[in-house]
Amino acid sequence: MKTWRNDKRGVRKIILLEQTPYWEAELRRRFPGIGEELIACHSLQEVQKGFKNHPGSILISGGVELTGELVLLAGELLERGVAAGIVVIRRSHDQEVEWVLREMGVRAVLENTYQSAAEIERICQLLRKTGEKVRGDR
Repeated sequence: MKTWRNDKRGVRKIILLEQTPYWEAELRRRFPGIGEELIACHSLQEVQKGFKNHPGSILISGGVELTGELVLLAGELLERGVAAGIVVIRRSHDQEVEWVLREMGVRAVLENTYQSAAEIERICQLLRKTGEKVRGDR
């Protein structure tokens, strides 16, 4: 199992938006030692505050309804260059929004199943290791 803090460079935070604690618990299992580097949010306002305090973070939208406000926020974060990457875990009825999200630049759109956990882990590790500078990185 990989730890989140095994890198000498700055560690990106993961800002997780979800209504239930499923993905938070799964990410904590997959990244031992992630501690406060994983910020669980339950509203878009909390996500905005998280990116204000921690630009350069990774956003994971964990199976929440893909409202227009969420799609607009994702677009804004990508356009302003403050998100290192965005992963959307969609519910089955949100399928029609997938191409819109991909066209905006969302890194991945995955189904809300346990099988998506390995892909989320892979993407987060990749984004953490790239060292890509995004606006707001210190």
